[in-house]
Amino acid sequence: MTDRAPAEAAAEAQAAPEAADLPLWWWARGLNLRERLDAPWPPAARRVATGVGRLGLWSVGDRAGFAARLAALSLSDDLASALGEELPTRLGSRTAKPAWAQYVEDALAAALMVSTAAESAADEPSDTANGEGDEAADADGANVFLPVLRPLISLAWDKVAAQLTLPADEHAAVRHAFESRLSEQLARQSARTLVTELSRARTEARLPGATSRARFAAFIAQLSTRQGLAALFAAYPVLARMLGQTALDAADAMIELAGRLDADRRRLTAQLFDGKDPGALLRMEIGRGDAHQGNRSVALLHFAHGSVVYKPRPLDQHALLDEAVGWLNAKVAGLDLRTPRSVRVNTVRIKTGHSDGYGWLEFIEHRWCESVTEADRFYRRQGALLALLYAIDGTDVHYENLIASGDQPVLVDAETLLHGGLPSAATAGADPAAQALDASVHRTGLLPHLLIGDNGALDLSALGRTDGGVYPSDVLRWEGAGTDEMRVVRGPVASPAAQNQPLPHSRATAGHADHRAALLEGFRAGYDAIAG
Repeated sequence: MTDRAPAEAAAEAQAAPEAADLPLWWWARGLNLRERLDAPWPPAARRVATGVGRLGLWSVGDRAGFAARLAALSLSDDLASALGEELPTRLGSRTAKPAWAQYVEDALAAALMVSTAAESAADEPSDTANGEGDEAADADGANVFLPVLRPLISLAWDKVAAQLTLPADEHAAVRHAFESRLSEQLARQSARTLVTELSRARTEARLPGATSRARFAAFIAQLSTRQGLAALFAAYPVLARMLGQTALDAADAMIELAGRLDADRRRLTAQLFDGKDPGALLRMEIGRGDAHQGNRSVALLHFAHGSVVYKPRPLDQHALLDEAVGWLNAKVAGLDLRTPRSVRVNTVRIKTGHSDGYGWLEFIEHRWCESVTEADRFYRRQGALLALLYAIDGTDVHYENLIASGDQPVLVDAETLLHGGLPSAATAGADPAAQALDASVHRTGLLPHLLIGDNGALDLSALGRTDGGVYPSDVLRWEGAGTDEMRVVRGPVASPAAQNQPLPHSRATAGHADHRAALLEGFRAGYDAIAG
């Protein structure tokens, strides 16, 4: 990001109160190379030694990748270096202030009122002075930093609230979901930087307090003010960019989702709720998958009388699955394999004219099989589904993408149909066995697939995963959260069970063997129908 300390940035910030205590061109260092290159009057190329200056810092850890990036931009090392070393005053003067920078400044302007109130109450004795009773004290992991990020989160919600057209009694559900998700994202993005600053403040003995938690509370109190945030963002403009852009995108995505719900409510009632009004929106779960295209992600919407799945992308793959399953049902007697009902909406982007779209899927409830006969039907259908997925190059059918709903194995994510795949990496020449496995039904991901690591093995497949476990590889997690000794460590993390099994755990382990004949019979029936 930048190598300036927040103390230096704070001194510079005091010289420019007109930008919410930030230097006039504080955001310039947050511009990427493409933005710097595209702005008018770029600097002249200047020769520098390899690995020296900002160019050297940018390439640390992946010199080959950075060189490829420069090549893609048709940038020489000399010009890239000149762009990187350009003074913020010159760079800012030839570039329009980006939206994320204006957003951050607006959030800091609002933080002044919050911090003034906090400072007025600072002389009053309270539990907060002991590191207890505040927002951070009740949080876990990176969320202990949420008080610092509150101005960014509050401004984002204000933007959403100003454009909501849903009934007023549903706003609370939208707000809770939106702020929870955005809080998680911003805390995760900023945690490493904030822990670095926490460690520096502790080492320099700048934190008052008799206990580790009290010193952490003092750190949060200092950083949560307008001046503290200004110093942080002036020192770390790339972090400011990440946080500001994430908040802006989240607000736009939520406004879009709410508007689509309002527009499509009657269609949802008619097509997914059998004409029965599902009632008021009570709860939302956003971020139910990876975020794409401006922080858009899958969401679950829970109403008083039912739920629905929102997908912010075209449902063409689901339409293909519907058609393929319908064809197979007509070929295999008694199969009656089902897919989620859907509402597909096509839109056109005004700026580009390109066709776009989104959709809603029926929410599939998990339900146990209640008899041996019902379990047999489930596995027969799962065998036929395996044959179909193999034929249409379906992959990634892991345990979270298939719901066991009684005697129906319902595939709820069809994104990876017609997936050609890439050759497996080879370090010691061709591996015929690996190639044969990749060309087999195993590539679908539906059959048992073990992920092996230092913490053991875990089955990720839709067929083999039976219960929760520990992820095989260590992941990053926080230790000492809420204290001035907070740090990141590697360790095991739980991998919760999903809803892919038709039988309770006590019967699921032996269930595959008990119903193997049904699975094989379904696969043969499906394969013969396709091949014939």
